[in-house]
Amino acid sequence: MKRSLLAALTWTLATTAVALECQTCTDIQCSSTVLRSCSTERWCMTASIKSNASGTLDELDFKGCAPDALCTARGFDTFSANFGGSTTFSSIYCCKSNNCNTANVIFLTEIQSDNSLQCTYCQDSQCNSLMQCRGLQDRCFSSAVTQGSRDKPFFGCVSTNVCEAAAALKYLPFLQSLGNITGGPSCCSNSGCNRASAAATAAAAAAAITLPEEQNCVIIIISGAPELPLVLLHLLLGLLASIVY
Repeated sequence: MKRSLLAALTWTLATTAVALECQTCTDIQCSSTVLRSCSTERWCMTASIKSNASGTLDELDFKGCAPDALCTARGFDTFSANFGGSTTFSSIYCCKSNNCNTANVIFLTEIQSDNSLQCTYCQDSQCNSLMQCRGLQDRCFSSAVTQGSRDKPFFGCVSTNVCEAAAALKYLPFLQSLGNITGGPSCCSNSGCNRASAAATAAAAAAAITLPEEQNCVIIIISGAPELPLVLLHLLLGLLASIVY
C-alpha cells in the first residue's frame, strides 16, 4: 500500500506543470528586466528586432516568454519580411529552462543580396506590383489585416518561419502593431504566385464596408407600374412594409 501511494505521489509530482520563469523586459526599451513566470508559454526568448511599421525604423531588444509559434527549437533563428511599406528583420534566441535568457542577442546583419524570388506587394491597396525578395525571404505572402475599422491587404516577401508564425498567431510576427490578420495568411514559393490572391483579397477589403442594419434599404423597381392591377400593387407595398419593419 505504501509503495503504491509513493508511486502515485511520484507520478503526480512528475506530471504537475511548473510555470517556466523567464527574464522579462520592464519597458519597451528593455532598459531592465525581472524574472517572471510564464502563463502558458513554454519558451524563454531574447530578440534583437529591427522593424519599420510606420515609416520610422525602430531597433529594440526583447526578453520574455514566447509561444511555440515563435520558438520551434532551442537556439538561434531569424525572421525576415518585406511588405513594401513595412519591414522586419529579427534575430532571436530561444531556450526552455528557468532564467535561461539572461544574455543579449548580437544582432545578425541581414543578407541584403537579391535572391531569385519576386512577389506581389500592395501600394495604397493596389496589389499589382512586383518586389524583389532578398536574403532569407523565400516565400510570397498574402493576407488581410484589420486596421481600425477596415481591412487592408498585406503582401510581400517573407522567410518561411514568418508564414508559419503568422498562421498560428493571427498577427504579423514582430509587427503586431499593424493589426490582426483576418484573411489568410497564405504563402507560396514561385515568383508572382501571390498575384491572384492579392487581387481577390484587395477586392474583399475594399468591399468590407457594411451599413448598420437599420440603414439597409430595399428598393423595388416596377416596370410598367401604372398598368399593374391595384391589388397587386397593394401586395407589393405590404411585402415592403414587412421587410422594413
